[in-house]
Amino acid sequence: MKKILPFFVIILMLSTACSKDDSGDSSSSYVKFKINGTSKNFKHVESVKSESSESDSNTWLQYSITTSEGANRLNQVDFSYTVIPQNNYIGDFSITIEGITYETMGSVDPLNFTIEISESNKDFIKGYFAGKLYIKNYKNEDSESVTIEQGTFEIQL
Repeated sequence: MKKILPFFVIILMLSTACSKDDSGDSSSSYVKFKINGTSKNFKHVESVKSESSESDSNTWLQYSITTSEGANRLNQVDFSYTVIPQNNYIGDFSITIEGITYETMGSVDPLNFTIEISESNKDFIKGYFAGKLYIKNYKNEDSESVTIEQGTFEIQL
């Protein structure tokens, strides 16, 4: 029995070792963009789903999505994604950089900011965004703003 015990310990150690394919975050979700010319790539994604219905025939889903560079919440992107029977849309879009939050002037401001869904199904959404965002709670054209370019996202729901 004493000779067999070391053999089992070695087998146990080999069976619990990590493979080379383990990379931590296996999700393919991301949000990429340039803010005032500086590239950002957020891969840490949290999605919270809620369901509501106004009547039996009008049930909708809403996802609150937060993406960041990891545990650092000084830099993140937040938005909501709503799925209703005839239309899907994104609202409440904001970007926080170094603790300062920038957002659209209104739910989504078509004059200064564009966000579009290019593909979606029950498992993911994909799209793009660009334009100007303004410091939160100072929603006028004289507020400090940032320019967002080449924004793309793919979120696993």
